[in-house]
Parts: sequence; C-alpha cells; structure tokens
Amino acid sequence: MMMAMKNKSFGFSFTKLMFLICIAAWVSVHGQLQTGFISIDCGGPVNFQYVDIDTGISYSTDEDYIETGINRNISSKYAYPNNLNLPQPLSDLRSFPQGDKNCYTLKLRDGAGSLNLIRASFLYGDYDGLDSPPQFDLYLDASLWATVKLRNSSDVFTTETIRFASSDSVYVCLVNTGNGVPFISGLEFRPVNKSIYATENGQFDSLVLFERLNVGSSNSSNRYRDDIYDRIWPSYLKPTWDQINTSMSINTNQNGYKTPFEVIRTAARPKNGTNSLELTWVSSDANDQFYIFLYFAEVEVLQRNQTRNFSISWNGSPLLGPFSPRYLYAATLANPKALLGNNHRISINKTDDSTLPPILNAVEIYKAIPVKEFLTNAEDANAIYSVKSAYRIGKNWAADPCGPKNLSWEGLACNYSNSAPPRIIHLNLSSSGLSSTISSAFTKLSSLESLDLSNNSLSGPIPTLDQLKFLKFLNLKGNQLSGSIPEALMKRSQEGSLALSVDNQNLCGSDSCKGKKNVLVPIIVPLSVALALLIALIFLLKWRRKRIAERDQPDKSSHILSWELRLRIAIDSAQGLGYLHHGCKPPIIHRDVKTTNILLGDNMEAKIADFGLSKVVPTNDSSNLRAAVVGTTGYLDPEYYVTGRMNEKSDVYSFGVVLMELITGQSAIIKGVERIHILEYMTPFLERNDIRGLVDERLKGEFDSNSIGRALDIAIACAASRSMERPSMSVVLSELKYCLEMELSSGRERSSRPVEEIHILVPKSHEIFSSTDYSTVTVTSPAPR
Repeated sequence: MMMAMKNKSFGFSFTKLMFLICIAAWVSVHGQLQTGFISIDCGGPVNFQYVDIDTGISYSTDEDYIETGINRNISSKYAYPNNLNLPQPLSDLRSFPQGDKNCYTLKLRDGAGSLNLIRASFLYGDYDGLDSPPQFDLYLDASLWATVKLRNSSDVFTTETIRFASSDSVYVCLVNTGNGVPFISGLEFRPVNKSIYATENGQFDSLVLFERLNVGSSNSSNRYRDDIYDRIWPSYLKPTWDQINTSMSINTNQNGYKTPFEVIRTAARPKNGTNSLELTWVSSDANDQFYIFLYFAEVEVLQRNQTRNFSISWNGSPLLGPFSPRYLYAATLANPKALLGNNHRISINKTDDSTLPPILNAVEIYKAIPVKEFLTNAEDANAIYSVKSAYRIGKNWAADPCGPKNLSWEGLACNYSNSAPPRIIHLNLSSSGLSSTISSAFTKLSSLESLDLSNNSLSGPIPTLDQLKFLKFLNLKGNQLSGSIPEALMKRSQEGSLALSVDNQNLCGSDSCKGKKNVLVPIIVPLSVALALLIALIFLLKWRRKRIAERDQPDKSSHILSWELRLRIAIDSAQGLGYLHHGCKPPIIHRDVKTTNILLGDNMEAKIADFGLSKVVPTNDSSNLRAAVVGTTGYLDPEYYVTGRMNEKSDVYSFGVVLMELITGQSAIIKGVERIHILEYMTPFLERNDIRGLVDERLKGEFDSNSIGRALDIAIACAASRSMERPSMSVVLSELKYCLEMELSSGRERSSRPVEEIHILVPKSHEIFSSTDYSTVTVTSPAPR
C-alpha cells in the first residue's frame, strides 16, 4: 500500500512537472515569435501594458514614442460591450489638434537595413462627438504612405506597408491636410526576413498592402498565433470555387514567407471541372506598380494517374509557371517585374497535361511605391538634435528635420536633391529662449548658409565657426555675448562674403579687444527723446546733402536696385522701426514713415530719418494715443486718419506702403488721369494673380518668385485697414529675413547649381501673410489730395 501510494504521488508530481514544462515551452516559443515586435495601443492610459486575448501579443501605450497629442476614448456607442468584437487597441486613440505634423519615433531592433512590416489602425468612433470622421495623410519617414479616409464613425481603416529601414529609427507621421483633426488608434512593427517580398528596386521600394486573402477558408478569425509576421488574413471563397483542406501538418521550413498553418492548410479549386481560377482588380492610376505573391501547398493525396500542373498569366500574357504544388509543402510564387495598368486579371490555368484543376491557398497583392525622398543627412540630423537637446527647444521638433519636404521643422530650411539626402542650409532660432553659450553643435551643420540666433540670452564668446564654409548670414543681435569677434568672421564680413550682425556692447572687433570700435546700429538710439531728435536732425541734414550730391550724378541715379538690395533696405528699415517700438523706453511712433525718410549709406545700408513728427508713447496707454492727424498722403494709416487714435501699427501701415513701392517700383500715389493709391493700383493684378506683371519690370525677372510673393503677402498684411489685424514690426522683420534667405538661395542656384529645390518653412505663427485673400482687398486710406 505504501509503495502504491508512493507511485501515485510520484505520478502526480511527474504529470504536474510535465504540464509546467509544456506551459514554459509554449511561453518560450511564443515569446520568440514576438521578438522584435513593437505593439502600441495609441492613446491608452499611461504606462499601461496588457496581452491581447485574441493574438497573445503584448501591447504597451505610446507615451515613450511621441511627445504630442491628446489621449481620447471612442464613444460608448462603438465600444465594448456594445461592440463585442472590438479589438482592445481600437477602444482608445491619440488625437493631434495642434501642429501640422505629429510623429512617432521608433527604434528598431535590427536597425538600418532591416525589413519591417508596419501596420497602422484607425477607428474614429465619434470620440469628439462631432460624428464627422476626418481625412489626413500618413507618412513613413519622409514619404507619403497613405491617405486615411473613413466612411463613417464605425469604419476601421487599416493600412500595412513593408519597407527597408534607412536608419536605426523609423518615423510615422500624421499630417493635417485641413480636413479634420488627425488621430491614430494602433501602431505595430514586425521584423521580416530580408530575403522575401522582393521587388525590382529592392530597398528603394515601399510595398503597401492592396489585398491579402486566406483562400478557401471560412474561418472567422484572421490573425494566427503561429504567424511570425502577424499578418491579417481575411477569409475568401468565390461561389464558383470549391473548398479543400487538410488537417495534416504542412512543411513551411523551406519557405521564408512562413504562412500560418490555418492559412496554408485550406485551398480553393474551380467548380464543375472548369480549368482556371481568376483574380481581378482595378487601379485608378495606370502607373501604379503591383506585385502579387501566390501561396500553394497540395492538400490532397493524388493517385498515381493524377497530376496537378498549372501556369499563371496576367491579362492573357504568361507570367509564372508551369508549376506543380508539392504535397504538404508550402511554396510561394511572385512576379519578378512590376505589373502596370488600370485593369488586372490573374488567371491560374490548368495545363494540357494536367488531370486536375488548379488550386490556390492564399494570395497577397502589394502596390510598390518608390522611395524618392531621403531622410536628412545623418551628420546634419545628429547636429540639430544636439542643438535641440542643448537648449531644450520647445518647438515641435520631432522625427526627421527636413522631411517630408513641405513639412520640415519650424525655422529650418533644407536643400533637396534627387540623388542625395537633404542638407540643412538655413536655421532661424531668433527669439527662441536660448541661453548659455553658443553650442559647438552648430559647427556640425557644415552646409549652413544662414544662422539667426538673435534676441535670445546667449552669453560667452563667439566661436570662430570655421567649419561653416558656406555661411553667408549670421545674426547674433540681442544677446549678452562678450569678448572679441573672431578675426576670421570679421575678415569674411569685411570682404562681403558674410552678412554679420552683432550689437552687444561687450563685443569688440579684434582678438585683443583693444581699441574697441563702436558698432553703428541701423537707427540712432537715444538716451532721451529730445537728444534723439537732435541727433536725428544732424544726421538728416548730412544724409540729405549726400543725396542731393548723388542726385546730380546721372550715372548713379540710373542704377537699378536688385531685389536682394531692396530686401536688405527693407530689413534695415524694419529693424530701425522695431527698435523705436520695442527698444526705446518709452516707445516712439515715427508717424511719417515713407521712402524719402529712408536714407542709404555708402554700403547701401538704410537708416530711418526725420523724427520731426515722431511721438513718445506714454507707457501706461500705448494702444490708445490721441494726436493731431499728421503724415504724408499715401502713407497715412486710414484708421488713424478717421479716429485720431494711433499706436505702433500706424507705422506698420506706412511701412507696408514702402514695401509695396519696393516691389512694384510705383509711388505711393500714382499720378495719371486720376491719382490713385498704390494699393488700388495693385488690386487688379492681385485679383488675377498676375504677380509677375505687378513686380517692377526693371528687375527683368531676376528674383525668386517665392521670395517676392512672400514679401507681397507681408506688404498686404501690413496695410490691413484695421490696426489689430496688422503684424508687429518684429514679425515683419522675421518674415523679411525669410524672404532674403529665399532670394539668396535662389540666386545661388541660378548662378551655379543644377536644378534643385530650395524649400523655406515659415513658422506657423506667421500664417497671417499666406492667408490674405487678394480678391477682397479694398483701399480705405485717405483720398489723394
């Protein structure tokens, strides 16, 4: 009895042990299947992790992958338990009401060169109560992946792509196209064997799933735990097809596609002894390129006198085969060259020597999209990320700096080429709250042509910036820099190859800082208003004598200013007005800004002059100053003219007129049969969008159209009839600098470069200029007298 009891006890322990070993083995195998998986429940509770009961896959929430967006839950109408079949990742989402581009950044296990299947899922579920599904674009790195379109609040949109990684990180970006707030419900990455899913262009193609079908199956489940790539396999069986299957194990070891058992064990064959199986689809674009992957395994035991041979054709032309599937062995056939056209028909045809009809176990159809846009040059990307980290920049700087092309980082401009990664050539961090010293990371941006670090709290010495061989514009004004200006920078500035702007009293122009020279700023800055007017009067007399002398020299008076010089004059003038408005204590309103009060020096630098009508603004009432209406016809603020109330925006209006004169070559008041205001003169051109016809013909087309169009937007915004709708001079100055950067870039291309594209990204806060409706421009200034 004791022996029997011992044996019984031993048997129980052994059974229990074997059970635990089996469980551990299953967990180990399943864990291996998930190696390298990234499974994100977008918008879920922070630090929440769970295992999906259907797939056994571990999911985590997305706070480690993105810094922007808002977590939201779908409406209870579309959630569990009202929707019993709802996958858990679709029950919540992350929406992005702020910014045009919001991106997930994911580090890949296998890094650059790895092949990955990436899936994004979207369920709107009326999360915002508007019952209006949005439409937006989805980008992978710098290339368009898909446009997300949802038919209704319950529609689930899922898109998959297979692509080689071009770096250790992959960026998935949601882009607002103006058709609603972008959102995302789920994001999944699955590493894939690099030997499969081949295309003609290899790593330069991105495969976007068009269709995937588990042929011959009626299984309601479409995801299987033994699928190491976690693909979704919807069941498919035509009424004209018969289903066949097997319960025997099928060998997939020699097939890299690793089709799951439940998919490969079923197949379809044509009914009624017909000889072919057909698949058809239609593409709206005849240039779309398709690749089809056909899965086969013989699931029937054939008799000695039976054979199953078939060939595959596309639109009646031979494509693959002849082929005979092997019993209980998986095989995959794919077209080596892309299929192009609107209409596609794949026919699997029984050959003449076959006694049995063809079969098909599964199929995948992908659309190949060439990867045309590169990620930013690695050295530049690392450098700008170092800048972001060093200064903790609060801008929405995420994912790739230069991509997509029309959505590069705020304040950044890049040089794009069809054959090389984009390079960062312009960087504007003006008024960005930077502190500490000038980081050495800037010197790693070796293609940089323009760097604006003005109006920050930078301190310490100015670095030599020797590595920035292409630098043409450097603005360091408005900081607390000290020490000497490096000799190399001074030399480049004196030679004219570098536009250097510094104004700190702690800086000097030599390495020794001995014999410090005073730096002349664009406008005479008074210690008191009375002293300012006196000094201004002295300089005004001096410059007017100079202009009278120059007027007597016809060879000089006939000189036509280039668009670049006109922009520089506008920038100098805007800097001067900006100082009057924001740098002087108390502020000063000029009240008579016009072209004849902008004087040019020997080097064409502009100075604001004639302060005879200027007005000091009381610090306690800067927006409601009453004064007698004075000024010059054509430049006078219409609101000030009507109400007698003025503020700094009165000068902004006048400056807008000056800018119009620089663009058109016309006077503020144009004399003819009738005297008309310049804005009235411009209106017909603007209504028919004839910008080139509006521009001063003496420029002979030598200008960048984007630059001059942007300047025109600025001028129109400045001349808004209501002062509250006009930008400040600081915003105008920033925009004009962008215009100059565009013109400099364009000028370089016209003279020395093959056709490449220069893209300037304008900060979101400046969109007032691009939203002007030219068709509704009206002239409300005082009538000419």
